[in-house]
Amino acid sequence: MINFFKYLEINKNWSLFKKTWRFLVSTTALFLAIFLTLIYVDVVVLSEIYESFNIIYLLFTLVSFLIVLLLILGFTRIVLDLLSDKKVQRDDLFSQSSNLPDFFVATSVYVVLGIIGIFLLIVPGVYFITRYYFYGIVLIDKGYGPIESLKYASRLSKGFRWQIFVLLLLLISINIFGVLLLGLGILVSLPISILVSVNLYKKLSDRINKEDDGTLIRDGYDKIYKK
Repeated sequence: MINFFKYLEINKNWSLFKKTWRFLVSTTALFLAIFLTLIYVDVVVLSEIYESFNIIYLLFTLVSFLIVLLLILGFTRIVLDLLSDKKVQRDDLFSQSSNLPDFFVATSVYVVLGIIGIFLLIVPGVYFITRYYFYGIVLIDKGYGPIESLKYASRLSKGFRWQIFVLLLLLISINIFGVLLLGLGILVSLPISILVSVNLYKKLSDRINKEDDGTLIRDGYDKIYKK
């Protein structure tokens, strides 16, 4: 696990965050403002207007879910571009509408698998969540459909799933701590978490590419990831 976490390239991610922190923090603030507004309207406003189940309430919940998925897609696209030294702008947060249908299907499958697994004594749920963790990044970066993205994500995580699980626990803990810091800490912890996840995806994807073209060296992490 020590070698695995060495190649999370924490220093690289922190350096990139420091270089672009104003943009990332402001983009995160916009993301959270929209997200929290949708939740407030859904949970507080509409629940008071419609005391019982209502089609309008259901439609708003669905639209809110789609908007959040769109924002997640956009934020992931931004981080992918930052890690590739490409120019980004805040409008990119809303740039992935073409990927929304596939992402909706893939996310639905991912959530259902996770819920079913959790009901099956929790461990299977953890397995599914870690196995397909990178599906969204794959869908955006590779342009795959929902099923292909899930399959490729499974291949990426093969051999590293328990390490990915530990990483997820760490990232969740960091973001909880960020929320506890008057809610302001998450403006830093959330973009860093996404940077770490996307950069790890790129590393594992490079490994798969080397495996496919026969240049992957299997005698240690240093050589596996050596450029």
